[in-house]
Amino acid sequence: MEIIDIDIGDAVSRSRYDAFFESCPGAFIQQSTYWADAITGLGPDRPHFLLCSEAGEAVAGLPLYLYENRNGNILTSVPQAGPLGGIFFKEGLAGERLNRAYAALLGRAQEIARTQDCISLTIITSPFFDDLPLYQKYLVPTYIFENFTQYIPLDEMVKAGRIEVPGAEYRNNIKRNLLKSAAHGFAVDIEYDGARLDAWYAIHEKRAGEIGAPALDHRLLKNIVTVLGARRKACLILVTKDGHIASGGIYIWHREVIDLFIISMDSALSAGSPNYLSTERSILLAAAQGARYYNWQSSENRTGGVYQYKKKWGARERPYYFVTKFLGSPERIGRLTPALARAEYPAHYLAPFAALGGMPGVTYFKKGE
Repeated sequence: MEIIDIDIGDAVSRSRYDAFFESCPGAFIQQSTYWADAITGLGPDRPHFLLCSEAGEAVAGLPLYLYENRNGNILTSVPQAGPLGGIFFKEGLAGERLNRAYAALLGRAQEIARTQDCISLTIITSPFFDDLPLYQKYLVPTYIFENFTQYIPLDEMVKAGRIEVPGAEYRNNIKRNLLKSAAHGFAVDIEYDGARLDAWYAIHEKRAGEIGAPALDHRLLKNIVTVLGARRKACLILVTKDGHIASGGIYIWHREVIDLFIISMDSALSAGSPNYLSTERSILLAAAQGARYYNWQSSENRTGGVYQYKKKWGARERPYYFVTKFLGSPERIGRLTPALARAEYPAHYLAPFAALGGMPGVTYFKKGE
């Protein structure tokens, strides 16, 4: 296996990576060079994209980003909000060839991390392919953090243009709320150019304040809608009434996987259940485009309303993992704390906070525990 370091500033080199990415139905949009374009300017991240080739044929890829910091450089597979995916590979790659590809890519990733004087290397596994054993074998991570995603298997849930939600109680609840949306006279619009992003962002800021959460960076959301939207790999779905935005969500996708990146609703118009209408339209849109997974991503916990809302639509769970290998000296690593991680590495994953908080001997962590 040969590892090719991709220079995304070089059109020929980048086109080779892009062509392979587009050929992989199971890849995530966050693994593309387009995502690198969307997060440009949001942080001091320098992309190091890798392509694994066998006998001249590309078989696997890995996006990496170098974040340089006075407390220690870090190398991650996806920075910023909504991260997903580390290594992706051509359809049908399996067995010994798959093992060799992971070994080669993870070996090169560790070389880059050491050359760049990194204190840590973190890669995110796939929620739809169980590749954790390959990372354990070829990366030998110091820490593993288990997260979960909620998703809808579209080929099972959407039949003949209709969503078949399991369970009469859930079906009836969804039907009632969709009828309520219809009675309020809501309309649904799909935008790929971000024309009304600013108007929706004001709602997002308002809603974030109401629930005590930080609003996502406006630049990130605008870049996602405009940069990825221009490639028809992102859109803003708006639910409106008389020109007023009741709800809006940003969706990103690549072939088999569509992600709900973020959704925010105007609480003043919540009585009309606009999010139900947005959810219905986005699920049907994903199925019509041939996606296999409607990926809701993670929830804060399994007891809150957000988790239960997704479950109501038939969402299932799949685990995925942040695998982190510490490479720096014990002294440099020992200075790391949760407070320092939040302050010095914003929108970047450094390690499980519990590990940084001082849990000696513990190497495996789970969300909510």
